[in-house]
Amino acid sequence: MQIDSIRGALFRLTDKSLDRVCKYKYSSAPSTTVDNFLSKHIWTPALNYIPLWVDPNVLTLTGALVKHWLAAFYVCTFNVVLFDI
Repeated sequence: MQIDSIRGALFRLTDKSLDRVCKYKYSSAPSTTVDNFLSKHIWTPALNYIPLWVDPNVLTLTGALVKHWLAAFYVCTFNVVLFDI
């Protein structure tokens, strides 16, 4: 990151703040017990069955469609009343 371009920006950063911005590193590691469980027992083994060329957005869209299809099947099959007006 070029510090000079940040110094000349419209906003002013103190040297301490600028140092913190330059040292920032994004981390998307799982942080909860549920995340660790899902990652270890479901998502990592699932990678063996999903080709690497499949875009992550396709997986997200597929999961959302399956979830809505299952919800619609459940509501239609078991006659669940969602809203009692």
